[in-house]
Amino acid sequence: CVAGRFWLPAFKEARLLCGKAGLGGQINGINIIEAPDVVSWLQGGEVLLTNFYSLGALGGAHKFISGLAEKKLAALLVKVGVFVDEVPEELVLLGEEYSLPIIELSRDVLYKDVAFAVTSRLLDDKVATLEYFKQAHECFINLSLAGASVEEILAALDELVDNPAALCDKSFNVLYHSDDCVLGAVAQKTRREASPYFERLCRFPKHNNAEYTQLVFPLSLVKHVNLYLVISETRQSLQSNHLIAIESAIKSL
Repeated sequence: CVAGRFWLPAFKEARLLCGKAGLGGQINGINIIEAPDVVSWLQGGEVLLTNFYSLGALGGAHKFISGLAEKKLAALLVKVGVFVDEVPEELVLLGEEYSLPIIELSRDVLYKDVAFAVTSRLLDDKVATLEYFKQAHECFINLSLAGASVEEILAALDELVDNPAALCDKSFNVLYHSDDCVLGAVAQKTRREASPYFERLCRFPKHNNAEYTQLVFPLSLVKHVNLYLVISETRQSLQSNHLIAIESAIKSL
């Protein structure tokens, strides 16, 4: 995410000017573009590195920032001291409005150092994801070959995602679980519905009635939902790579 890259050595003298709410966004790459039509070249999820050489030809602050937000830019990195002494206040205010992180870099920072730092970390992340996929795949293949019980599969999934896993019927009665903290959880509301899962906000009596999110994965048999695999985020928020383990576990159940 943007926040994780912000602490790389290449950013040691960087300043976050606005858009703190967007620091959790994922980064897919980095672009260095000074063309007036820069927005049209973006694909989404990138970091854009610029010295604002084309600032006067961007078509206005609102059009520029709203266009970046529409393209889901991860962050705007501005090198000052070359063509602009500071990021214009209007851009900073709009960046805050659109939750777009704008990060100021000093004149001494080299483009190549920033690009190398970001792309190197992206490669490290991809390697880590591949290793996690291999670990999860082998784990559940071995459990399936060994004829593991539902409890053993849920326990393995619990370890891989570091959150309680449970198998529930269509009325959300817990049939099997990896941690009894999920017992008695009371749904407050459905917060998000999206394939292949939906989210519920639940109150957990065994956690002093604290509220946590549950991710609910419907398991269908003959086109009807018969069971739910439920992950309760009582220890940490699920990361995108955790879906790899969940998918593998579902195949083993």
